[in-house]
Amino acid sequence: MYDNLIHSHEEDVKGRNIIEAIEWMRQNGIQSYRVLNHSEIEAWLVRSPVVVQVHWTPELALLQPRCIYSGPANPAAFEHGFKHAMLVVGFATAFADGRQRYYWLVGNSHGEHRGENGYYRIDRELCHGRYLVEDAVGLDVLTWRLG
Repeated sequence: MYDNLIHSHEEDVKGRNIIEAIEWMRQNGIQSYRVLNHSEIEAWLVRSPVVVQVHWTPELALLQPRCIYSGPANPAAFEHGFKHAMLVVGFATAFADGRQRYYWLVGNSHGEHRGENGYYRIDRELCHGRYLVEDAVGLDVLTWRLG
């Protein structure tokens, strides 16, 4: 799939939009998908995990286990970071920083040595006017054509 989406070195460095990737999958075998708004992610998780883009900043890579990432302290970090495709597999709450916090449990593709065995806790609240988890896509049925 990667070779079908990336056509130049610039695209390789910058990455591609997750919706474009899912649309390519639909044209080549996936049955259907639905773009979800932020408020629909929780309900969709009853069916299946949700593919999302996460604003990746250097702070996220350094997140310690059991910590909830609530975004960069400086909003300019969003302009220097990039979006990274991840998989929301659940949600929960925890008492942290003197209050109840709501977070997504997000799986990463960088391996088990990052975060909590490959997973991160990412805040569900706005950070500097934007969500850290965005461009959510719910897959109805993942069935590939053979041949």
